[in-house]
This record gives sequence, C-alpha cells and structure tokens, in this order.
Amino acid sequence: MAIFDLCCAKVPSSPPMRFLLLSIAILCCCLPAFSQDTRPLFPKRNAFYVEAMGKGPYYSVNYDRIIRVRTKWSYSFRVGVSLVADGWSVPLGIHAFTTPGNHHLELGLGVTPYVDHYRTFLSKNDRSDKYLYVVPSVGYRYQKPEGGLFFTAGLAPYIFLDPPSTDVFDVTPSYKLWAGVAVGFSF
Repeated sequence: MAIFDLCCAKVPSSPPMRFLLLSIAILCCCLPAFSQDTRPLFPKRNAFYVEAMGKGPYYSVNYDRIIRVRTKWSYSFRVGVSLVADGWSVPLGIHAFTTPGNHHLELGLGVTPYVDHYRTFLSKNDRSDKYLYVVPSVGYRYQKPEGGLFFTAGLAPYIFLDPPSTDVFDVTPSYKLWAGVAVGFSF
C-alpha cells in the first residue's frame, strides 16, 4: 500500500482519479502476465519410419531425433539400416527444417556406406565391395509437434563413390537423381 500512497501523493485527491489509479494497480497485480508461450515447439522429438528409395538403397528402417529447435529452423539427425540381398547399408544424415506448424520444408545431407557381399566382409577371403553414397536432399516433411503421423518426400542428387580395393583415394564420382518417400510415426 505504500507504493499506492506514494503514487497518489502527487495526484490531486479527486475521487475519480484515486479510483482510476486503484483500478490500474489491482489489474496489474492480479492478472497473470501473458508475455510468452513457454510450451516447447516440438515436445515429441523422436520419429521411427520406413523409407522407400531415399537415402538407403531401395528401402531403410530409420530413427530420427530432433536435436535443436529454433523459432524458424529446427535440426535433426537420422540413423537407419537396410539389408538387401547380399548387401547392407547404414544411412546417416542431418536435416534442417522449418519450425512453425505441421508442414515443413526440409533440407538434408546424408552419407550412406554400403557393403556388398557382406558375408565375407571380415573374413580372410574378403570378396566384399564397399561403396559410399553422399546424398544432399530437398523435400517436404509432415510432422506434428505433438506427435503422430510422420511423412517425408524429397529429391536427392546421389553422388556415388566406388573406390577400388587397391586405392580407396582413387575415386571417380558418378551422379544420378533419386527420389524417396517415408512413412512412420513421431513420439
């Protein structure tokens, strides 16, 4: 009450003015402040999905984790696995996507090591062949902040590296355009 008395000491003692100042003081003290929404932008940061084509050869099963959320862009990493005939691969990647809402523009960079004839990979008679795919991508991502359906679709210009077994630094890259879709759920 001392603050109110101090403020009113300089104001003429008219009843309407005292009533106005008292009303303002009560409203300022009693109403909660609505300055910022403190809820996280993405409370559900994990996703599990199956991708057709995309960063793996033909298909891959993946886990995606949002690691940084900002007001305009968020960032995630992914790790997956794919077994095809006599080969296996591990698609790895990082993504940047627009933050507000459920629909997002997504930019990504992936690296997919691939081992063909993997059954002989660590044996004395190693006949395996190793490849590396570097996959920059651009696409669409549907992910609700509160979890649920997860969907991505995008285009990726694959950079295919096939080093010879004798000299892994003697590589001639080849390029091709690739597309992929993924469906899963975020939690």
